[in-house]
Formats: sequence, C-alpha cells, structure tokens
Amino acid sequence: MPSLSTSNVSKDQEQTQANATVSSKFELYSPKAGKNLMGTSLHGVFDRASGQARAFSYSAALQGARLQWN
Repeated sequence: MPSLSTSNVSKDQEQTQANATVSSKFELYSPKAGKNLMGTSLHGVFDRASGQARAFSYSAALQGARLQWN
C-alpha cells in the first residue's frame, strides 16, 4: 500500500489553508435565509425553481430555464 510522503501532506495542508483563505475573502453563497451574496442564499434551495429567489437579480436565461433544484 503506498504511503503519503511528508511533502505531499504538507502541500495538501498548504492548499487547504489557501482555499480557506480565498473562501473567507470571497464568499459566494450564504446558508442563512435571505442573505444573498454573489449568489442567492442556499437556505431552502432544494425543490426551489431556478431564478425565483426573492431580492436577487437573475439573468433572463436562468429566469426562463424552468429548472428545479434538487
């Protein structure tokens, strides 16, 4: 069974930290109800029709897509 080298683990840890830093600076979606960021809140997204969350500006394509999030 192959073993992980210390350098691979270190690289993974560095990448994980870098991803966390980027994520904290550039939040795209919020799990909180009614809190829209770059995208709509993910609260209650399941079974919601695409392009229908209140207080968010959607593209015409997404408004007319007739998708159901599931």
